[in-house]
Amino acid sequence: MMHRNLNHSWIFIIAFLLSTSFHACTNRKIQGHHNGTNVTYPESVVKIELDNAERHDKLFYSSFLQSPKTIILETNEKCLIKRIREVDIYKDKIYLLDDLFNRMYVFDMEGHFLSQIGDVGTGPGEYLQLSDFSIDRKENMIYLWDEAANAILKFELGGMQFVSSVKIGEVGTTSFCMQYFDGKFYLNNVILDNPSGKYQIKEMDASTGEKIEDYIPTWDYCLGWNLSLRLSHSFFYSRNSDTPLYIGLFSNTVFGLSKDGFIPTYVMESRDFATREDVERILEEYSKTDGLINLSSIWGKERIYQISRLVEMKDYLYFQYMKGVERNYALYDKRNGMLVSSPCMIDDYLGNRHLLLEFCFSDENMVCSVLNSEFIPSFLESLVYVDELNPQIDQFERLKLLNGDDNPVLFLHEYR
Repeated sequence: MMHRNLNHSWIFIIAFLLSTSFHACTNRKIQGHHNGTNVTYPESVVKIELDNAERHDKLFYSSFLQSPKTIILETNEKCLIKRIREVDIYKDKIYLLDDLFNRMYVFDMEGHFLSQIGDVGTGPGEYLQLSDFSIDRKENMIYLWDEAANAILKFELGGMQFVSSVKIGEVGTTSFCMQYFDGKFYLNNVILDNPSGKYQIKEMDASTGEKIEDYIPTWDYCLGWNLSLRLSHSFFYSRNSDTPLYIGLFSNTVFGLSKDGFIPTYVMESRDFATREDVERILEEYSKTDGLINLSSIWGKERIYQISRLVEMKDYLYFQYMKGVERNYALYDKRNGMLVSSPCMIDDYLGNRHLLLEFCFSDENMVCSVLNSEFIPSFLESLVYVDELNPQIDQFERLKLLNGDDNPVLFLHEYR
């Protein structure tokens, strides 16, 4: 059970602890979520059957990733990091958002701290509560999303100078994910006084902050779910690609963002997927309580939900999903339509133990996993103290000296 954070107008939720046949669908209707609603998908959509996955005891990084470059982020009083929400890598600099300490930091590729972007406050270039950011690579700008102020702050990347801010004009909504794309902002859309708001995404004018268009009907693609229940990261993926991806918390459809809007790209199918009735039951209980969200009904039924952490590669699509309270890791081979899944994911370049690492950034060349500070003690106990850390790993000696007060560690893996 989870409660509303009374210090904000939104519900703050720490993330849950957390095929196979390929069918090129022609112009026909496919039943979404097995809930009685037919949704028309484009011919190009890729259908992934989760129930047909080849189950393995373990999945290994080495099956699709190369040995990593290790980046141990500098730790000092100017850049203490509690939890990394988002990471981007651009022009040999690492941009990362800590949404618990509410700071935006810049590091170099060796992990040295360079600067902070903006600060907490109400003046120019200041923010109340950051929850996302996005980089405009054409204009060399970075945009920070201030969830509490419902505003976007623009900074020039060369000198990290504040340029301007845009207040989002729509009243009665909140957003915790933001993507800049082709001169516009795209925000996830939560209607504060209506949990079943009609659309998942709103397109906003980058100059005025006024809404241009709505996308992704909530009823059709997210089982009617539109509460501010969030993960510890954005719902946007492959964020600096030509086609960023988006998927909602209770959706089985991954959308690609293009100049033509949001196009269904992948559809995950399963007999065990959460149903509209499941969501309606949760929403009904929520309406009778003071901001209480209870997911125990779908946990007990071992429903599938929360498809996340997508990494799109040339030959593979990696993603995670929850089934009840169990996290599953999945790797879809685009070449032959085969899917493998497992409850255990091993970075075998580090050692043969399951570690709580998360993929927090990906582009066309590599993916970045993060060892957050809270999990450094378990990393030491699992690999270092028992002499099982791979001595061939990059930064082996420095990794052995980590302690629970250190900043997170990043591992950059190029694709195989």
